[in-house]
Amino acid sequence: MKNRSTNIISSYIKKSIAVLIMILSTSTITSCSFYEFYHGAKINKTNKIMKETQVFFDSCSYIIPDEYITEIENFVFPILDKHSLKIKIIGNTDQNGGVEYNLALGQRRAYAVYKILKVLGISDDQIEVISLGKTNSILDHSNNEEYLSKNRRVDIICYK
Repeated sequence: MKNRSTNIISSYIKKSIAVLIMILSTSTITSCSFYEFYHGAKINKTNKIMKETQVFFDSCSYIIPDEYITEIENFVFPILDKHSLKIKIIGNTDQNGGVEYNLALGQRRAYAVYKILKVLGISDDQIEVISLGKTNSILDHSNNEEYLSKNRRVDIICYK
C-alpha cells in the first residue's frame, strides 16, 4: 500500500512540475513590491489601469472565437505607440475539471491572446501572461451553463 501511495504522489509531483514548466516557459515574470488584487491577478498598486477587456471561450477550448479577434484589435490599436504601457493577460477557466488541467487550459487561452497581441505589434517586454485556472471564478454556480461560460475567459488589462 505504501508503494502505491508513493507512486501516486510521485506521479502527481511530476504532473505538477510539467504544468509549472509549461506555465513558466510562456510567461513573463515581474516583481512588484506592493500589490493589490484585480480579479485575482496582482497589479502594482501604484499603477493605473488604463483599459481592459475580456475574451470568452467555448468549453475546453483555447481557440479564440472570431468575434473576439476584432475586440482584441480594438483594444490594441489605440495603445500600439504607447510603449510604456504594460498588458497583463490572465487565463481563466470554469470549475469543471482538475486543477492541473484548468491551469494548463487557462495558460493556453492566455497564450492564444498573447500571440494575437504579438502579431499586432505589442512587444514582449510589455506583456505578462499568467493562468489562474479555476481559482478566479467570478460566478460560482457549478451546474449552470450561463454562469460557467462567464468564467471561460481571458482578462486583458492595460496599465501604466
